[in-house]
Amino acid sequence: MASHLEPYKHLAGAKQVAFTYTFDDAVPKVIVGDPTRINQVLINLVSNAIKFTETGSIRMHGSVLAVDEAEEAVELLFTVTDTGIGIPAEKQAVIFESFTQSDQTTSRKYGGFGLGLAISKKLVRLMHGEMGVSSPPERQGEGSSFWFSVKLNFVKSEELAMDDDEYELSYKVRDNYQVLVVDDNPINVLLIQDVLENYGAVVTTAEGGEEAVQIALDNPFDLILMDIQMPGVDGLEASSRLRRAGLKSPIIAFSANAYKDDIAKSMEAGMNDHLCKPFTNRDLVAILKKWA
Repeated sequence: MASHLEPYKHLAGAKQVAFTYTFDDAVPKVIVGDPTRINQVLINLVSNAIKFTETGSIRMHGSVLAVDEAEEAVELLFTVTDTGIGIPAEKQAVIFESFTQSDQTTSRKYGGFGLGLAISKKLVRLMHGEMGVSSPPERQGEGSSFWFSVKLNFVKSEELAMDDDEYELSYKVRDNYQVLVVDDNPINVLLIQDVLENYGAVVTTAEGGEEAVQIALDNPFDLILMDIQMPGVDGLEASSRLRRAGLKSPIIAFSANAYKDDIAKSMEAGMNDHLCKPFTNRDLVAILKKWA
């Protein structure tokens, strides 16, 4: 989990905002659950905090709410606290609704909170947890504190696998391997671009489906990573257009939605595979090896 958070230190630092993350010693090192979903929620909250914080700091803390040793069950609490613009009291009840934006001034400046919080709350509920926000946080005059809880099982024998961040660090794609990354979230673009370039890829980026179609038809690419949910022309429509135009390059759906129906829709639109957000080095290398 910490390996997924480390890159966000650099993104926050670029805005002169400090980002730290801590875990209580009581948090089990090995848990049984859905790490992808937990990371999706956590990274969405951290990304929003970076986006909406211009000065000050962002803190993530993981703690234990309850432990049942007999059942090997644990309830964890994750809190992301920032010194950003905050959420007006009258908006806190609706901030988790689909495409809710706090107010016109905020949406013009920051683009709103979007669908991420609505999806995050649904994912948390699927993990038998709760999610909420306090703004301003207790004993803090400004900012917001988003939190969520999840109920998981843990194992007592700590047989840890190789950390994903240490997986095949020496892997390299072939020379002049061209990748197009399409995503309307600049944080997602920066993260995957950095990782791909470390693997030797030449990366081109597009902020939306319309731009991606134009770039992909004008330039040859060995691989296209295509976000699904984008304003205007989304990833499904962009992929369909490219296939109808005769493009043969592999198109990989790059999305937080990894349900069977979502993957099926991606395949129907002409995509070849799926990379889930947040991705690990292991996941990305597997995609690159498969389609290189």
